[in-house]
Amino acid sequence: YAPVKTDAVRLTFNVVKGAGTAGGEAWIVLCSAYDMSTSAAIYLRQWFGSGDTVGIATGSAPTTYVTRASVSHSVASLDNYTAEYNPSTNTFALYLGTDTTPLVSWTDSTNVVPHGDGFKYIGFAFKSGLLAPGPEISDWIAGDQIP
Repeated sequence: YAPVKTDAVRLTFNVVKGAGTAGGEAWIVLCSAYDMSTSAAIYLRQWFGSGDTVGIATGSAPTTYVTRASVSHSVASLDNYTAEYNPSTNTFALYLGTDTTPLVSWTDSTNVVPHGDGFKYIGFAFKSGLLAPGPEISDWIAGDQIP
């Protein structure tokens, strides 16, 4: 309902992995317009027995995204992640726990994602699998960061 104060943002969250192998996706949205008509997102994707994927995507709707970077990563229940955007390097990154090396990162070298007033919202989007919810987010906190 309210944007963060700066373009630099860090959002920490826990994951509850969906039951079974029925798929599902969760997007942790950063640098979004109020209506999610443009945004960047960290995503957690749970597939039908073929492994999990985490990545960074740009969006044009709550569940319409283009993948910019991704990596195979087994998402486990109660894992803690930190998603961040650093405006001084124009880089989005996802970290696991207290690790200082990102699982995945992407530098927006062509300025696909707009920033500034009107593009400082955060949020979540979900797409469930056929028989299970997929990754679920709990215990999240977000705040402005000084790059």
